[in-house]
Amino acid sequence: MTTIKDIARKAGVSHGTVSNVLNKRGNVSVKKIKMVEEAARALGYNLNRKAHTLRSGTNHAVSLILPSLEQTEYVQFYEGVKKALREQGYSVHLYITYDLPHYEEKILEEIAAERATGVLAVSCLDDARTYYEKLHIPEDHVVFINRQVRNSRASVSFDFTEAGRDIAAYILDQGFESVGLFTGEEKHSNERSFTDVLARDLSFLPTRIERTTLQQAHSAAFSFFKDQSFDVLVTSSPNFADHLRKAHTFGSLHPMPALITLDPSTRGAGADTVSYLQNYQLLGKKTAGWLLDHVHDVKTMEPHVILSNKGFVDTEVTASKNDSDTIKLLTLPSPTTDALQKILPHFQKQTGIHVEVDIQSFDQMYEELMSKSQERDHDLIRLDMAWLPWLGEELFTPLQGLDGEIDDRLASLPKYLKRNYSEVNGQALVLPFDPSLQMLFYRKDLFEDPKIKRMFYETYKKQLTIPEDFESMNEIVHFFSRAAYSDSPIEYGTGMILGKPSIMALDFLARYYERGGRLVQENHLMLDPAKAEAALENYLETVKMAKPFLNQWWTEEVSSFARGEMAMIIGFINHASKISLSEVGPLVGSALPPGGSPILGGGVIGLSKQSRKTDAALTFLKWIHEDSVAEQITMLGGTTAKLEVCDNQTIHSLYPWLSNSYDTKFKGIREKQFKDGSYFNTKAVEEIIGTSLQRSLSQKHAVSDIIAEINAKLENYADTFVRS
Repeated sequence: MTTIKDIARKAGVSHGTVSNVLNKRGNVSVKKIKMVEEAARALGYNLNRKAHTLRSGTNHAVSLILPSLEQTEYVQFYEGVKKALREQGYSVHLYITYDLPHYEEKILEEIAAERATGVLAVSCLDDARTYYEKLHIPEDHVVFINRQVRNSRASVSFDFTEAGRDIAAYILDQGFESVGLFTGEEKHSNERSFTDVLARDLSFLPTRIERTTLQQAHSAAFSFFKDQSFDVLVTSSPNFADHLRKAHTFGSLHPMPALITLDPSTRGAGADTVSYLQNYQLLGKKTAGWLLDHVHDVKTMEPHVILSNKGFVDTEVTASKNDSDTIKLLTLPSPTTDALQKILPHFQKQTGIHVEVDIQSFDQMYEELMSKSQERDHDLIRLDMAWLPWLGEELFTPLQGLDGEIDDRLASLPKYLKRNYSEVNGQALVLPFDPSLQMLFYRKDLFEDPKIKRMFYETYKKQLTIPEDFESMNEIVHFFSRAAYSDSPIEYGTGMILGKPSIMALDFLARYYERGGRLVQENHLMLDPAKAEAALENYLETVKMAKPFLNQWWTEEVSSFARGEMAMIIGFINHASKISLSEVGPLVGSALPPGGSPILGGGVIGLSKQSRKTDAALTFLKWIHEDSVAEQITMLGGTTAKLEVCDNQTIHSLYPWLSNSYDTKFKGIREKQFKDGSYFNTKAVEEIIGTSLQRSLSQKHAVSDIIAEINAKLENYADTFVRS
C-alpha cells in the first residue's frame, strides 16, 4: 500500500509537506502542492479519495445498509445521510439487502474489505455481534436505525410507540368502529412497537393486523380486503398505503376506507390520506452527526437515541360556499408559481374551487396593469412588491375587515413585511406571497480549497474570503475568470444579466447602495454623482470579466451556476431553488451581497377590484397561508412569507440560504417613497437607469456622462411617475 513516505520520495519533498497537503493545511506553496499531486497520480492514487486511508487505514467513507430504495422513508433517510456526510468530506457507499439476512452478511464482508470509517444500518439480522465480528472498526462506529438489534452498542430511532398511541387516539376521536392495520414484519422492533400499542389501545374495536415482507406486500394487500371491510386503515409506510389503494381499486367492492399512514415526507401522502409525519431526512442528519461525533471522539449524545415524531399533517378542510366556482389568478413565471401549480389539485379537492392560472411575462403584466382596462377578469393578482405603492390602490380591494382569519393573518405580520409586502398609506391591501431578497451564492469547495487559497494569496497577497465589498468581489471575479487568469479552476468568476434594463439597474443599485447612496433626495430623485460614478466603474469592471447573459430573466444565470460554470452569483432567493437540485448544490454556500445592502424583491397577492367571487378568492388566500401549504410550496422550490418553514429540517437541508435570508428579517432596500409620503413608479425609474446602462455598454461614454444622463431623465420624467 502506498504510504506518505512513498509520495514524499516521489515528489522530492518532506514527509511534513505531504502531510500538510493531505490535511489540507494552507501553509504549502502552490508549486509543492502540484508536486505532491503529480507524485500521487503517478503512484495511482487520487489524494482527494485516498488521503484519509493513507493517514488512518480507513477510506473516509461510510457504508449505508438499507432494505430497499422503493420505500419512500429509506430514500429520504439516504438523502439526509448523504448531505450531512458530504458536508464533512465523507462519501457514502449504499448497499441494499431486500431484507434478506444472507444478503446482509455478504455485504458485511464487502464492507470489511473496504475498511469503512463507519456503518449505518437498517438491519434485518437478529444480533449486532455479527457486525462486530465481521467488521474491524470500533463497535460504536456501527449505528442501527429504527430496528433495535440485540446487543447493539448504538442506535437512533423514531418513537414508534408514541406514533401508535397518537394514531389510536385519533381513531377513537373520529369515531371509527373497525380497523385494519397493514404493517411490516413483527420481528422488526419498530413495526412491533407501533402495532402493539395500536392493538392495545383499540382492543375493544374489531381490528385486523396484517404483517408482510417487502416482497409480499402487493399480494398481501389484495388478501387484506378479501371478504372484509373496515372503517379505517392504518399503515406503517406510504408505500404500503399505495399497495392498499391499488388492491382496493382492483379487488374490492366496498367503499374505500379512511387511510392513515406513517409518512416520511412533509408533502403528505395525498388528499385521501391522513399523514403522521416522521422526518427521515432529519433522522439521516442526526444519525450521521452521531456517527461522526464518535469517530472524532466527541461523544455528546446517548448511545441509544429516540427522536420525536412531527405528528399529524393539518387535516382540517374548509369547504367553499360555492363548490362550482372557478377563480382566475394573474401571476409571473417563477419557481413559486411552478410550485403552486403542482399543488392546486389539493385546493380543488378541499374546496371544490378550480384555480385558472394566467402566467404573463414581467413586461406583459406591467403593460396590462398600466392600461387601466376595465375588462380585466382576474380575481387574484400576484404583483411585484416594488409596484405595490404605485398600482395597489387602483388594483386591489383592501383586505382588512373582509374575513376574520385574514384579519388575524394581517395582524400577525411582522412590521418589516407589513411595510414592504402588505400596506399602502397605512392600509392593508394585500398579503405577502413570495418575499425575496438578493443573496450571494458561492462555491464553498472553491473558497475552502487549500491549493486555490494559496494561489489567491500568491496572486493578491491576501486571504481568499467571502467578499464583503464589491471591490474585493471584482478581485475574486478576476481570479476565478480563466480569460483573465489562466490557472483558474473554473471558467468564470460570476455572471451578469445584460438583456433586461430593470435587472441591470438592480445590479448597479446594489453597488450604489453599498457606498451609502440613495435615489430619494428629500422630495426628488437623483443619483449622488460621486457615489454613482464609483458604483458604475465597479459595475462595468464586473461586466468585463463576467459571463454575459443576454436573456431577460434570472433562469439561465442560475442554471449556469448550477452546472458548475461560475464561482459565485448574486441572485434573488425566489429563483435559487434549481441550485439545490444540481450536482453542485451540496457545495454551495450563501451570504449577504457585498456591502450588506440587498435589494428586496418578490411579490404580493391580493383580491382584484374586478373580482365578483370574493368568497372563493378569500378561501384561496387563506389556503396558501396554511402551514402545510406553505411547506409544500417551499419544498417544491418556491418561497413563502411563512418564515417558520425553515424549522422544517428537510427544507433547511434543501435550501439552507432561506434561513440566512429570513434571519435578515428582509432588511433590504427597494426605494418607493419620498420623505413626504408620496410614491414614485419604481419600475419606470429602474427602466430609466437600466436603459442608460445598456447604452454605456454599446457606446463608449465617460461614466460621469452616463450618470448625468440618468439624472437628467429622472428630472425630466418626474411628473409621469410621482403620485401623492
